[in-house]
Amino acid sequence: MSNQSRVAKVLVALLASMTIGAVVLLVLGNNRPQGDLTTFSLSDHISIGSAMRPKVSSPSNRWNTVEVFYSGTTEGDIAQLAAGQGKRDPGDIDCHIVICNGRGQGNGTVLPTRRWQNQASAASTGNGTIRVCVVGDARQSPITQRQRTSLQEVVKHICRHYNIESRSIYYPRNL
Repeated sequence: MSNQSRVAKVLVALLASMTIGAVVLLVLGNNRPQGDLTTFSLSDHISIGSAMRPKVSSPSNRWNTVEVFYSGTTEGDIAQLAAGQGKRDPGDIDCHIVICNGRGQGNGTVLPTRRWQNQASAASTGNGTIRVCVVGDARQSPITQRQRTSLQEVVKHICRHYNIESRSIYYPRNL
């Protein structure tokens, strides 16, 4: 009988500790530390993957190059950048992904454009090149740490998903 009593006590203790742990996690929620810290969480990775999921499927050999470039502005989101390019429709912006700097959208926020959603080529590069725009102007201020982290995750995701080799990734010289 004492063995059954011991097993019951262990199971009750296990159940209580799991319940307390679950309550603590629910109370903490998905709150992140404030500031521009170099944190990484699974929720960041999941949001990158979901942001990178296009509406239209394409063959894995559709893309073979990644070009990263600065927007040349100190702020912006897709609509602001499209207007800066003289486009009436934000869907006509000449890139696939925009990584924001906190002025226009959240710092490090990854925004897929309509070109990405539809797997359409950028007008300036033609077929096979994925254009990633990092909001910022290299001459006035460097990219934020959150932008750098998002950029690394986006490029890693693209390369893994489309089998793009690292020698086919082009960054600006000062990034």
